[in-house]
Amino acid sequence: MSRDDLEAHAKALRTILLITDALLAAIDPCEVPARAIDAIARFTHFPGVAIFDLDEADQQLVLIGSRGFGEGSLEAARRLPVKGSLTGTSVVRRELVTSDDVGRDPRTVSRVREELAKEGFTGIASTPLVAGGRVLGALNLIYKGAIGLTQHERDLMASIAKVLATSLERLRYMRRTLESEQRFATTLESIGDAVIATDTKCVVAFMNSEAERLTGCRRDQAIGRPLVEVFRPFDEQTGASVGDPAARVLQEGVVVRLPERTAVSDPRGERRCIADSCAPIRVGHDGGIRGTVLVFRDVTAERREERWRSFLSEASVVLGSSLDYQATLAQVARCAVVVLADWCVVDIAQPDGTIRRVAGVHADPKKQPLMDALVRVARVDPDARVGVALAIGSGRTVVRSDIGEGELLPGPGGVAATHDVEHLRLLREIGIGAFVSVPLLAGGRLLGAMTFGSQDPRRFASGDVERAEELARRCATAIENARLYRQACDAVIAREEFLRAAAHELRTPVQALRFTLEAMERKGDPQFATMLSRASKQVDRLDALNESLLTASRIATGNPSPVAEEVDLGELVARVARRSWEEARRAGSVLHVGAAPVRIRGDAATIERAISNLVGNAIKYGGGKPIEVTVDTLGAMGRVTVTDHGIGIAKEDVGRIFDRFERAVSVRHYGGLGLGLYIARGIAEAHGGRITVTSDPTSGTSFVLSLPLPAS
Repeated sequence: MSRDDLEAHAKALRTILLITDALLAAIDPCEVPARAIDAIARFTHFPGVAIFDLDEADQQLVLIGSRGFGEGSLEAARRLPVKGSLTGTSVVRRELVTSDDVGRDPRTVSRVREELAKEGFTGIASTPLVAGGRVLGALNLIYKGAIGLTQHERDLMASIAKVLATSLERLRYMRRTLESEQRFATTLESIGDAVIATDTKCVVAFMNSEAERLTGCRRDQAIGRPLVEVFRPFDEQTGASVGDPAARVLQEGVVVRLPERTAVSDPRGERRCIADSCAPIRVGHDGGIRGTVLVFRDVTAERREERWRSFLSEASVVLGSSLDYQATLAQVARCAVVVLADWCVVDIAQPDGTIRRVAGVHADPKKQPLMDALVRVARVDPDARVGVALAIGSGRTVVRSDIGEGELLPGPGGVAATHDVEHLRLLREIGIGAFVSVPLLAGGRLLGAMTFGSQDPRRFASGDVERAEELARRCATAIENARLYRQACDAVIAREEFLRAAAHELRTPVQALRFTLEAMERKGDPQFATMLSRASKQVDRLDALNESLLTASRIATGNPSPVAEEVDLGELVARVARRSWEEARRAGSVLHVGAAPVRIRGDAATIERAISNLVGNAIKYGGGKPIEVTVDTLGAMGRVTVTDHGIGIAKEDVGRIFDRFERAVSVRHYGGLGLGLYIARGIAEAHGGRITVTSDPTSGTSFVLSLPLPAS
């Protein structure tokens, strides 16, 4: 190789080296074309340099960098077709294509040819930029004069094209990576969940704005720090740390989910419940772990709503389980402090206009003695400006927040507004930063108020107020139901007392009338014998009805007063049959009695009355057909069975015929008070027995009176 060749070769190597260094120094992908053109212009003698990028459709070449051209040439060469241009020819052939007479070469686009000729350019050399087996674009070197290209220049141009192609490939990769990262970051930023990504050392590499909000740490402060310093999950009930999820993922290589009760706290101490999972980031063909991604979301509102619904269901059960509203309200208040407030008191308006505190509960067991003392000493003036008095006075919810220490003073402006020093002391010790006082309203009546308090001045949001009002409505309904139930019970007792008194009062005139009729019968005046007999029967009927009312009253008040004595069911049935024989005959029925001796212990008179009611019922509804009355035993029970073949009982009426004043037929056709079966059942139950019935409207009815046999 000659000295000139060696010098040319060395110059080419230096040129390639300097161009390579310039391209590798580019940090911004957009700098690559400009740096390449500067380097080529500096180390070669070509006055015009242009770099083209091949579009994705391989149809056009887009100018991405140039030097040495006027505006006309640049505008004309902004986009060149692959088919019909000299530059496109080099791309299609994948080889260097030259022209020493650019002004006349038909392979050059006419407008480009004209503009280059105006600027004095005569020759052009275009070489494809190939990397990874794919054409990326083209490099054009344009010169003036008829100098042509030497072999060294051709080799240099080919080497420059390789370096530039590699740089363009890097440019494309960097652009794709940047776009992908931007799309990824935008996607993660736009989703509602919080996202934190870490590297293999559990150091934060990415964090979106929702993660900033939940952790209270800005991303510029979080990135580059260990995850455990940014994300500190703990058990919301115990406060114990639940560990570093990213470390577990890297160690075990699986998705890790934190416990259900996990929470995080921001620097202000505000707790938020979260639901989250941490998964490995796997990259490459080998699936190796390159980091972790932690995705979590704020479920505080959901958890609060779940707890509230669960509490409301529990409170409804408690409110419906007892009619002692004071004890019930205290139990509900104990449940309420778990989900609504730090403490709760319940005040009831009294008939005289005063307000009486019936319950006080604190979430902290250590402060419960203070609440008990508050219930004992509290004397709330209805005219005071305290929350409960305002709520009861106006019938509206009263909400106060950001209560300062200075407001807990006596006088018109104070929250307590009372001269009870002990009351004020207790309020200060309990802590009252905010409260909600909700009136208890039911049926248009103001019953009292429930007050929920907290040490946190910002505790009660609008949702908490709505929940407090919902609970107060249910409590008010329970109080009103208890009041109405007591009134109903009092009315029932008053009615039964009236019936009992009336029955007792009726006994005297009925007995006097009976004695008068008996005296007239003894005189033996035949003229009045028939009339006296009829009158005596009516007196007997009136006496029986009066006795039924008295017995029904005793049963209703739970005092049938059975007397324990030895009783033969067979004898009682025979006695009832003899007494009912004539009545059955008048109804067209015949009594068939099968009375085996069965001895039990009980009250003979009341048991006989129960049997008589069953037989009388069979005579009334037997339709003039035979009636069977039998006595037997089954297991530990003695039984009296009364069967008729009359009209029967409809299936839908069987369940109510044993109630007071109930009948399954028209009163107009059959009469009576509807007490016979009610009394019979009451007598049976008072003796530890029962009455059952089977009936078919087509074949009649059978009643079974079962009474326990004496223990052997």
